[in-house]
Amino acid sequence: MTITDQQVKSHRSPSQYRMWLRCEAQYYFRYAEGLKMPPGSALTLGISTDEALAYNFTEKKQTGQDEPASQVLDFYVAEFEKRKDQTIWFSDENPTQLRDDAGKALSQYHKDECPSLQPAEVHPDLSVTLETFSADLKQYGDLITTDQRVIDFKTASKSPPKGRAASFDDELQMVSYHLGYEARRKQPPTGTELHYLVRKKEPKAVIVPVTVDAEATRFYENFVSRVEEALQRHETLGWSPVPNRSHFLCSKRFCGYWSVCEKTFGGSVRDGIKTTE
Repeated sequence: MTITDQQVKSHRSPSQYRMWLRCEAQYYFRYAEGLKMPPGSALTLGISTDEALAYNFTEKKQTGQDEPASQVLDFYVAEFEKRKDQTIWFSDENPTQLRDDAGKALSQYHKDECPSLQPAEVHPDLSVTLETFSADLKQYGDLITTDQRVIDFKTASKSPPKGRAASFDDELQMVSYHLGYEARRKQPPTGTELHYLVRKKEPKAVIVPVTVDAEATRFYENFVSRVEEALQRHETLGWSPVPNRSHFLCSKRFCGYWSVCEKTFGGSVRDGIKTTE
């Protein structure tokens, strides 16, 4: 598989590939059946934070200065409130508390990290074409700086492992962004970074560089080509997805398709709700 310049083709996204790897049944319900489920708390917090940072850096492109912290926080709260009633909240979740905790992490990031970041592109298009297949990857990053670093923002309830991405999904996403940047600009970025906004009692930012070398690229291309082959085979011959009940994200908390999964395949999906003793 060779990643080349974007052409006009039907498209997928890296998140689709990651969903397929996580659970074939989840992918089937979402993309083959077209079922859309309300977001959980993590997605609502993440999108609201991303939009607030996009607001800040869009303005900064014009003025050269970060927006006042209070305005960025107000923007975040407004984005959260727009999405709150369409979000699935579990019995052990307090929406207001989660909103405020993520807001503190955003304010800390704004204070500690934003002043050193000079935006070149906000929500940059990093789409690429997969030459071997009749598909292209549509993907948009969070930020490209003037020194040509590709940055993606993540909200997190705990710090990632020291010096590493919090998950395989996060790392794979950044490899995809790196290759998208390189394909569209004919040179690699100067860096590819995950910026975690950690909403602990003492909020902090954790910066994790993701190294994209020949081996990372080879793995990514093998991963994408094999998933694409599997998807095209299902689309041509008919779907026979397998639910991945052993995955740590298979729970009512993290999968909105749990009820239709139980109805289709039988068995039961665990609650995933925190309990206190």
